[in-house]
Amino acid sequence: MISPGNKRPADAETTWTERLREADPVVREPRRAFDVGEGLRRLAADAGYVPSAPTPAAGST
Repeated sequence: MISPGNKRPADAETTWTERLREADPVVREPRRAFDVGEGLRRLAADAGYVPSAPTPAAGST
């Protein structure tokens, strides 16, 4: 077996995708939706690059 480190990145990703597909559903976690922009804003705020976004007040729309 060739380790994923010796393969091109696309090949290594394919290997992991296949392994995850073959994994038992009990140990496999379903993919969750992820807002990339929100994640990057949170990382920037956590690192102190930008002020944290205000959280909405309870009950406001």
